Amino acid sequence: MDLRFQHRCSQCGADFFLGEAERLLHCRYCGVKSYLTAAVPFHFVLPHQAPADQEMIFVPYWRFKGNVFTCQASRVDFRFVDITQNAAPGIGVPESLGFRAQAMTLKLLDPQTEGVFLNPVLDLADILAKVAKLDPQPARETVYHRACIGERTSLVYLPLYRQRNQLVDGITHRPLRSLEEEENIGPQLSAPPSSWKLKTLPTLCPVCGWHLEGEKDSVALICRNCERAFGTASGEFVPLRHAVVAAGGGEAIHLPFWKLTVTCSNPLIASFADFIRVTRQPRIPPAEWEQRPMSVWCPAFRIRPKVFLQLLRAATMAQPPAAGDAPFGLHPLFPVTLPGSEAAQTLKLVLAGLTMKKSDLFPLLPATRFEVLDTSLVYLPFRDNGRELVQSCVPISIDKNALDFGRKL
Repeated sequence: MDLRFQHRCSQCGADFFLGEAERLLHCRYCGVKSYLTAAVPFHFVLPHQAPADQEMIFVPYWRFKGNVFTCQASRVDFRFVDITQNAAPGIGVPESLGFRAQAMTLKLLDPQTEGVFLNPVLDLADILAKVAKLDPQPARETVYHRACIGERTSLVYLPLYRQRNQLVDGITHRPLRSLEEEENIGPQLSAPPSSWKLKTLPTLCPVCGWHLEGEKDSVALICRNCERAFGTASGEFVPLRHAVVAAGGGEAIHLPFWKLTVTCSNPLIASFADFIRVTRQPRIPPAEWEQRPMSVWCPAFRIRPKVFLQLLRAATMAQPPAAGDAPFGLHPLFPVTLPGSEAAQTLKLVLAGLTMKKSDLFPLLPATRFEVLDTSLVYLPFRDNGRELVQSCVPISIDKNALDFGRKL
């Protein structure tokens, strides 16, 4: 289930009710468009009706929702994980929020909120380590690599308060445990974490001032006026290297892919020909492949993990022509919903998935090191043949229903 949260328009104060992935806002009252971003995972608080005279105590919970991929035995596996985990354990409160975070409409944490905030003792890496231990596969199988791709993480605060000698749930008003006189509850802050600051950016091109375009869940916006694409970093818009491959005629839509030009050590991969030899593909690389840089092609949109791996492997083996200088024009562009930073997590997966003799390569994965030389966003034209979208130049096809379902992940 997806989280939903409440937010107010920065211009007129109208209320929005947004899904967890939604960042691009269009106020139906004042017409202003804006984009929500932050330098850290979003901080939410569960709504409460605690007595006004009680000092609130806010306990942090990490929320993780995403796909976990593993390279183990002689296969690449995946599974979906959706958990909340107490980030300040040992204080006698539930380890998980259960379905509360999904069943209630959350609020973005206001930096001016009064109360006592517990410091997260566990960071996100600790939670991911716990996610890894939930692996249902037999313990005797060696896991050579694990990657979380396309995950959504946030910090959700559970409101509590002290009443007499009881620690009370601020939502249900039920006692959670008894307290000793003057007992301190965990490492405390007197205010919300200073690192949390929501930024609302106007959706105007930083270069020419034209309107930026995107969907509610887009992580990259485009300017059709000056032909630029922008992502976000540290709460600001940053330019993205991009290319639009010209359509040959009859194409219905352009789909985005991240093209990562990489090199690798152990095994040594400096060209696409090296990649063909390392993965033992049943083909002899032509001489020109010795000079072709190795590029990994990753879908820049969320889609079911099985289809994601298929596209990752197919596009990387196809090495689509990326020399595109076509304008955005009026071409329909599918939204970018997977950040480029997530694409970098796929490098070992594509190597493991395409190698023909996995028993030889998998033990090398822990020591394998990729260096990303360049990252660019490439829009490839696809033709609509009814049930599928088909790329004209290379053998890649995508079921349209899978694309639609991926927007809901």
